[in-house]
Amino acid sequence: MKNLRTAALLSTAALVFAAALAARPNGVEMRLGATGGPFPGETSCANAMCHGGEPNSGPGGVFLSVNGTPLEDYRYIPNETVEILVRVADPAQGRWGYQITARPEGDLCANAGQFSQVPGSLVRTEDEAIGECGPGLQFGMHAFAAAGPNEATFTINWTAPTTDVGPILFAAAGNAANGNNMRGGDNIYTTLAKVEAPEPEPLPMPAVTQGGVVLASLNPPVETVSANSLVTVFGQNFAAPGTLVVQPEVDGEGRVAAQLADTCVEMNGARAPVFAVVDTQLNFQAPSNLVGVEGPVEVVVVQRCGTSVEQRSAPVTVNAASVSPGFFVFPQFGGENGANPIATLLGGGPTVIAPTGLFEGAGPAPSGEFVSFFATGLGVTDPFLQAGEIPQNVLPAGTLARLTGSFSLTIGGMAVPPEDVFFVGAAPCCAGLYQITARVPASLPTGNHEVIATVSGVSTPEGPFVPVLGQ
Repeated sequence: MKNLRTAALLSTAALVFAAALAARPNGVEMRLGATGGPFPGETSCANAMCHGGEPNSGPGGVFLSVNGTPLEDYRYIPNETVEILVRVADPAQGRWGYQITARPEGDLCANAGQFSQVPGSLVRTEDEAIGECGPGLQFGMHAFAAAGPNEATFTINWTAPTTDVGPILFAAAGNAANGNNMRGGDNIYTTLAKVEAPEPEPLPMPAVTQGGVVLASLNPPVETVSANSLVTVFGQNFAAPGTLVVQPEVDGEGRVAAQLADTCVEMNGARAPVFAVVDTQLNFQAPSNLVGVEGPVEVVVVQRCGTSVEQRSAPVTVNAASVSPGFFVFPQFGGENGANPIATLLGGGPTVIAPTGLFEGAGPAPSGEFVSFFATGLGVTDPFLQAGEIPQNVLPAGTLARLTGSFSLTIGGMAVPPEDVFFVGAAPCCAGLYQITARVPASLPTGNHEVIATVSGVSTPEGPFVPVLGQ
């Protein structure tokens, strides 16, 4: 009976030992972060307390491929799953293992896609930090060491990220061991493969319409631009068909970025902040290097900006000047000859001034009250603002960027006294937008009254008006 109990205990111990082997390949816990890749805290098997030797000092190597193609020649397709072959070779060795990881080149502490295990390989996720990288990094590796002369090949599945994350770095370490269960005599090999996203299909060349560069106030058109003014360019193939991006990107310095939806625009040789992109139209801000420029300047639209397949339009010219004032209007009013209501707020807002019924809650401006008109192209301010800078993001609290040039205003043919012009300068909210806050003459009768602003001797076009409710 005692012998039977002993046999049962030995049998149970064997099962437990086998289970432990299944949970810990080769009987020991394999250290993660041992691919030898150029990542924070990454080591290789040669110095990860599992094998000895200097990496890549033997006659063999570790080789990565997909569908018979070296991995570095493969281009990933978002969300596609492929089988990666990991081949470890060394003519003098006979026991084999590997570890692999994938990281975006732009974020070495993040996973690029996901590995999934197949027979012979495991996928493990590190639940602790590795160097400067937090937990959660994923690694593929052998489930059990392979045995046999000269070489061994492992497979593991990898699913690409759901979107293009730029180049991806695959790092792998291969162990070519002699099988003596000692650290000495093993050869460790490392490799690094950079995998690019697929090149997009080429788009037709972008083309700017001749005469298609105007002040973004649009109606009536102003065909002269000035530093920091908001500009619209019309044409074709500025972006992929169907592109509609109307929210600019703002960088960490509080500036509107010079690229949006992979599209850039250059004026006078400088990249300009971009506010909106569709395939036939761009809205952008004229760069600050136009200060002091008088005469024609070139405009170029760059499609797929910054990529290996970017395409540049032929340049077109537009006239530049020190100022190019124009009011923003509500074009849906449908006025003829530019007779549209100016984008106006009562005081500083939020009540909109517009013809009754044009917007819910909107109505005419009471005569004698202050209103704020919105325009662009009024010229240099003090403090000076660089193109793309949003005043409330970059100026000290309470600081207003006021116009430096001479200014006058008429409403309904009546000159507004200087003391009734409260503010003229950069609207705090937005790059390139100017605000004119002034009192509507108390004697104006009810009706639509044309507004003319004159900056440094240059006037806004005739036509735009403000609706007024007389006293």
